[in-house]
Amino acid sequence: MMSKHLSGVLTALATPFDSSESIDADLLRAVVERSVSAGVGGVVACGSTGEVGTMSSDERRRVVDIVVEQTAGRVPVIAQTGATSTAEAIRLSQAAQSSGADVLMLVTPFYEAVTVEETVAYLKDVAASVDLPVMLYNIPSATGVNLDPALVRRLATEIDNVKYIKDSSANFEQALELIHYHSDVIGTFIGWDVYLYSALVEGRPASWPALRTSSRRSWSRSLP
Repeated sequence: MMSKHLSGVLTALATPFDSSESIDADLLRAVVERSVSAGVGGVVACGSTGEVGTMSSDERRRVVDIVVEQTAGRVPVIAQTGATSTAEAIRLSQAAQSSGADVLMLVTPFYEAVTVEETVAYLKDVAASVDLPVMLYNIPSATGVNLDPALVRRLATEIDNVKYIKDSSANFEQALELIHYHSDVIGTFIGWDVYLYSALVEGRPASWPALRTSSRRSWSRSLP
């Protein structure tokens, strides 16, 4: 595993499927290779763009295995291992650590919004189950819970391995607050596409956004 501090642009990898709706391993390797050869700062497996909401636990583990193997230590691999239950998130996180992922990205439970304190308990339990750095994934449009800057600071100071946040809140004022007032405790990545240029202009490597590529499992079924 790499110990390099995350910075720059991270590719949120699409997950290709073949006509039988199985993961297309060869095409996934090509997707990874394209990003690595382009000089990105890291790759994200099983994020929102990676169709995580439509994948089984076995598929998610397989994707991480393939991405880790293909990167071969050339760039950090960030594995998104959040789930709708703490137990499942722990299983996925421990599997990703065993596979050789460098950082875990944790979305908070989705579908049914949980309280702030339930969110904190979930993140503490999952983070404590592994030895890897953790990237919070704030996407309130999917989870119903916003990790605001005050809460993010609390999490970063109370949980030793919380080191980063991907903020997809679509609130650039919130992102600016994270970048300018909380960089002493957490590195911020901007995950909302329309703020890509604005985030780069801020001039802090840890605030560069995650690039996204388009994929939808619904139409990928028709691929040859």
